[in-house]
Amino acid sequence: MTGTSLPALAAAVLVLAGCNSVASSHQAPKHVKKNAESASKKRLSSESVSGSIPTQQNKSSSASNTTLELQASNAWPAVVNSLPLTENVVSPISIAPAGVYRAIAYNGTTTSASALPTQGELTVDVYKFVQGEWYSVANVQYATLPPLGGGTVGNGIVPAYLISANRPAYLVTIQGASNPFNSVVGKIPGQGWSKIGFMTPQVPGLPTNDGFASVVQDGQLVDGGHEIQTSVDNCTPDCAQGANYLITYVFSSATSAFIALNAPVVANNT
Repeated sequence: MTGTSLPALAAAVLVLAGCNSVASSHQAPKHVKKNAESASKKRLSSESVSGSIPTQQNKSSSASNTTLELQASNAWPAVVNSLPLTENVVSPISIAPAGVYRAIAYNGTTTSASALPTQGELTVDVYKFVQGEWYSVANVQYATLPPLGGGTVGNGIVPAYLISANRPAYLVTIQGASNPFNSVVGKIPGQGWSKIGFMTPQVPGLPTNDGFASVVQDGQLVDGGHEIQTSVDNCTPDCAQGANYLITYVFSSATSAFIALNAPVVANNT
């Protein structure tokens, strides 16, 4: 059984739990500010645009969506070229009732074109496609630089309608020592984009937690992408022999966080 040592797991959660969320209403990174200044008449503010979104972007037919997705895809390289990228993963394009979205997670300290940096910040940017161009609507930064999970485009950041049917949220995979960790970047109705936390139940065999975490271990989308199921190794007596506990989370508007639908259940490891 693959497992992360308890100290490593605790360290990863503690480090990532301290990360800062910066929505579009806060100071944008230099590349976003520069783009916004050069196209101020079209700048997005709290996901609204000067004038209305073109009518053709609100059509729901398969043909118009295919054309819109192609236009959005063709405009995407301009975004990538503006970012200080090293390692990065990009989500698929999502055509949602609130608009067309895409997100990119990247490590922002450049060392070379092919090398993963050893320091810097992991950043998740969310973009919205409006009137033929992509605009940044959110910039969420993590305080440390874990490597991104998956290593292939789309595998480390996946759109899912976890919070509402109006626009996607993003399940971000961050690779730990041996197991992946996950966080969610999304927009809570009435609030800005941010990293959304989890109200975590106590797992038998693990030290008492404070009931809240910004990341969970080994998360997978279930129930058609509306819930997240996690698998937590309690590392008792050690991580190689520990039990895996399954917990399923769903977003709660009452708490503005993900809550557990069940008490931790031992997984069938056979």
